[in-house]
Amino acid sequence: MNTNHSPEQLLSLYLDGQIDDAGLAEFEEALRQDPDNFELELRLGMAALKVGKLDRAAGIARDIQAKYPEDVNGFKLEGFVHVRNKEIGMARAKFEKVLAMAPGDFESAFNLVQLERVAHRYDRAIEIAATYLEWNPDDLAMLLRMAELQVAIGQPDNAVPWLERAMKAYPEQPAPRVIRAERYMKAKEYSKALETTVPAITSNPNNLKLLELTAHAQLAMGLNSEALKTLQRLIRYEPEVFETRYYAGVTAVAESNSDLAKEHLEKAIQLRPGHP
Repeated sequence: MNTNHSPEQLLSLYLDGQIDDAGLAEFEEALRQDPDNFELELRLGMAALKVGKLDRAAGIARDIQAKYPEDVNGFKLEGFVHVRNKEIGMARAKFEKVLAMAPGDFESAFNLVQLERVAHRYDRAIEIAATYLEWNPDDLAMLLRMAELQVAIGQPDNAVPWLERAMKAYPEQPAPRVIRAERYMKAKEYSKALETTVPAITSNPNNLKLLELTAHAQLAMGLNSEALKTLQRLIRYEPEVFETRYYAGVTAVAESNSDLAKEHLEKAIQLRPGHP
């Protein structure tokens, strides 16, 4: 990495993910020359965290807290350090403090939900997520995490409103539709699965999971012609997947398309010679 960057260039390199040990040393020198530059000090702390200098990151976090006690970033940075050190109780305390100061802070809320989830404290995780969503009602990541938490506590039906809320807020986003369609497929509600996946394919034509779910729903409903078209699209993106080739070949047989059946079944045999 080149040396003698300006503070602005260092910040840009940090944001581009290009900080290494040499860059960290430049950050240190820049901060020594401008010790009251809050943004520089915060990014130095995040850069130290990124390259694994956890003691230095923690020291910077505490310095920021002392100098700027009303700002959440120092507490949040120390929380990240505690997570990296697997100091869960201390990480939890820092993120809780941030949320007391700024209930809509995504990074603290999301990390805290994850900590509680891993600790199997699902009620607390749900409480944190719900409070955050009061401040940011259309946050896609937290809506999906809330749905996931409902499944984790054995209440998959309670996940549905959160997924539908995400789908309403982000009609073209594939993630909530994939999760919803998977639930429909598991329940053998194939037409509902199709109603869920198809609207998103137009804006996400390369999403393999959407295409895969669509194809399986079409096959389950006996929509062989439509399924074959969907499988053909999948093959364009992933030509070396046995299952897709096999299903395409079998479906082509059902559609009396011998040339296409031969092409896909021969490729399936090539990919998995021992398959009966």
